[in-house]
Amino acid sequence: MNALKYLLLTIVILFISYTLWMITLPGGYNVSRSITIDREVDEVFAYAGDLSHFESWTTWFQGDTLELTVSNPSSGTGASVVFDDKKGASGKFLFTKVMQPSAIDYEVHYNNRLGSVGTLSFAPENRGTKVTWTFEGEMPFYFRWVILSMDRKVGKDFEESLSLLKKNIESIAIEEENS
Repeated sequence: MNALKYLLLTIVILFISYTLWMITLPGGYNVSRSITIDREVDEVFAYAGDLSHFESWTTWFQGDTLELTVSNPSSGTGASVVFDDKKGASGKFLFTKVMQPSAIDYEVHYNNRLGSVGTLSFAPENRGTKVTWTFEGEMPFYFRWVILSMDRKVGKDFEESLSLLKKNIESIAIEEENS
């Protein structure tokens, strides 16, 4: 009987410790990465703002387990990509506000719940365009520990995706110049 008491006491102490740790963690997260692309703002905005190109430059939608459906029209407020993962996850990436050529606000829904919101912003920089991708949201109380790795994991995806965006846009422009 004493062993059972100690076990229950240990479980209660661990639960209280975990709860106190969760209280010390922030409830929200914000991830942001930028890259400069050697093209005009209008050109970069047109490419990045057309979801028919999205699969070619974002690492989020790469892989053979995803089935994607791009809305028609594929750009502008209300444009979306619906994704279904063969492993059971589904969601939607939705443009909620398009402010051409400076920014696109979006929402990401996972399994019919709002997961996060963010912005793709476009600003002239030197002779190119600075693209900044931000992503923010809130975590449920007992899952706040996920925030500790959010910047590292999502930030890596953003860096890889923005590099692909840069490569794609700059190579398209070079192909057009050589034609």
